[in-house]
Amino acid sequence: MQFGLAFEDGGPSQKWGDFRDPDGALRSEVFTSANGGINQRVWLLPNKGEEFLKVLEINKMHAIVSHVLGEEFQLSSFSSNIAKPGGLKMDLHTDQWWAPGPTKPGRRNLPVGSMTRKKFDCDLGFSSARYAIAPAACSNVIFMMNDFTDENGGTRLVPGSHMFGRHPDLIKDKDIETVAAEGSVPYDPQTNGAAEVAVKLVKASLRANLLTLERRLQTQIPPNHPILTWLIRHSAILRTVRQVGRDGRTAYE
Repeated sequence: MQFGLAFEDGGPSQKWGDFRDPDGALRSEVFTSANGGINQRVWLLPNKGEEFLKVLEINKMHAIVSHVLGEEFQLSSFSSNIAKPGGLKMDLHTDQWWAPGPTKPGRRNLPVGSMTRKKFDCDLGFSSARYAIAPAACSNVIFMMNDFTDENGGTRLVPGSHMFGRHPDLIKDKDIETVAAEGSVPYDPQTNGAAEVAVKLVKASLRANLLTLERRLQTQIPPNHPILTWLIRHSAILRTVRQVGRDGRTAYE
């Protein structure tokens, strides 16, 4: 119980199934790696109280989702994730794992009916997205009730991955750089201060701009090409000068 809201579903009489033993105690295997670690999920928030229904009426959220998915969309899940110390990192994935990505003619793709959260089609031929990308078919909105950091289980993101044109590959992408939506952590220079956040945003913008340029030119730009010097400066300008603020105006204006 927190802020007057109960996280339970059916109350004391709820049937917990295999999560509890005959004496009502939580089974130790509940928090194993196979069962997702120690983090908790609370599902079906719409039936937990009016407070959660009000969240679904936030107009700014509707505008953001409409920008990604269009005028017509439906709610498929509304849940809470309670991250705790000792939680396990999830494998990199997309939440539209069920949607087939672009692929080459003549390639035998994984049939849609065979896809699962652990098994989805990944055509590495589209790893640099020079030819095609998969359009967005779902969108997530996250309300952070406390600070996100890499240490406390903040959601990991791969900047520019929406331009990869494929699902993540567990082997090829095992060492790929990720970032978390982080707040300020005392005495940690990597996450403390607006400057560190700005660097991450500019790097993410640079990756996205480079992938877009390569896709339009249908060629891969080598790391020593002179245009990269300009692209770095251009990406920084887009973030600092051309980004629209809360007042509806850019810094240039």
